[in-house]
Amino acid sequence: MDSAWMLLSSRLVDRDVYQPASELEGNAMSMSSRAILIVFLFVGCGGGPSELIPGAFALPGGVLSGEQVTIQSWSEVVKEDGVMELETRPSDPYSVRVGFVLKGDSMYVDPSDGRKWHLNMKADPAVRVRIEGRVYPATAVPVTDPKEREGFDPDRNVYRLDPVRRLPRENQLESE
Repeated sequence: MDSAWMLLSSRLVDRDVYQPASELEGNAMSMSSRAILIVFLFVGCGGGPSELIPGAFALPGGVLSGEQVTIQSWSEVVKEDGVMELETRPSDPYSVRVGFVLKGDSMYVDPSDGRKWHLNMKADPAVRVRIEGRVYPATAVPVTDPKEREGFDPDRNVYRLDPVRRLPRENQLESE
């Protein structure tokens, strides 16, 4: 038994310890590549576990699907702060899950500088919000009034998302 154990342990040592560094790096790269592939396959763009488990990790995606609805105020849809899906850049939709703050009938987001969705909103304020499968068109308005900014980090950007109260005529025809 001792000789069998020595033979087995020498094979393990030969394979694991004395393996050339180039082979180890190749294995590490292939393992990380496999892990990345699995994440992309499982999560996808804007789907995966986030649709099964609210708040779960999701990669940025494209156009938001769902029934498009207009509202007069956000209090018709939500009653407290939460998480939503936000679509920016209508010409080439880019969507992310972000937290929002509800103050009265208004909804606010406070993106960090340099975030892609923030840059998109600065370039084109037309956005769409998806909450519980419904999509609400809105306009991202930078908040500059100190009174309206109360309660937000003074170093952050703050946007109020004003609901679009009426769909453009071509969208009304599509939904009829």
